[in-house]
Amino acid sequence: MCMPLRRICLIASLSLTNACALFSGVQQQTALNLELGEQSIQMARYQDALAYLNKALSLEPKLGRAHAALGDYYLGINDPKQATKHVQQALDQDPDNLLVQASYASYLCSSGATERGIHILLETIDAARNSQPWHAQTRLGQCFNQASNPDEAVHYLQKALEAKTDYWPALLAMQKISYTQHQYTSAREYWLRYTQTGKSNADALWLAFQTERALGDAELSSVYRQQLLQEFPDSLQAQKIKNTISN
Repeated sequence: MCMPLRRICLIASLSLTNACALFSGVQQQTALNLELGEQSIQMARYQDALAYLNKALSLEPKLGRAHAALGDYYLGINDPKQATKHVQQALDQDPDNLLVQASYASYLCSSGATERGIHILLETIDAARNSQPWHAQTRLGQCFNQASNPDEAVHYLQKALEAKTDYWPALLAMQKISYTQHQYTSAREYWLRYTQTGKSNADALWLAFQTERALGDAELSSVYRQQLLQEFPDSLQAQKIKNTISN
């Protein structure tokens, strides 16, 4: 006997609903792993980053933004060959994505093609559909810093922080520039603003340790030294700090 039409429609409707719920769940898992991966890169937690990004790609293999983040990851661990591979995949899969374009520009700056990278980031900032200009402004500041132009770097990093006062990648970049320019009080202020975001980064802790040494605060520098060794025991910064004589 043929199944009644109403029952067929009900079964089809339930199947579609379940499929949509499953798809939505996969999307949410992908987005979460991608976000955690990107944040882990910024905090130099590279092992965590790789696990998150690989998970995101296992859920959505053609996710251009995940490949762009892997490009950032491989630049962070100094593997330019793999960085090139993933940046190219990101561009092939999602060439119009502004975050992908920004990652590509950072890759160019890190590879020595600074002028081209800066040009792309300026276009990204000017794009009418860019609702998060602080992202590209921060990368632009980092590119100018790599090009030994700290004044332009500070200009764009400050613009990023005007747009989003707690954007921690920009705070980290300003901490580093301030320290490099021996503006230790400023470096301390950016570090303290960064700590209020609840993030942690090996390089930032290393700079905070060095900053307090320069300012003559042996007690606080010791606190940061211990924090770095506890939170990032396998980092290059921890290895450096073990060789540093405390005051």
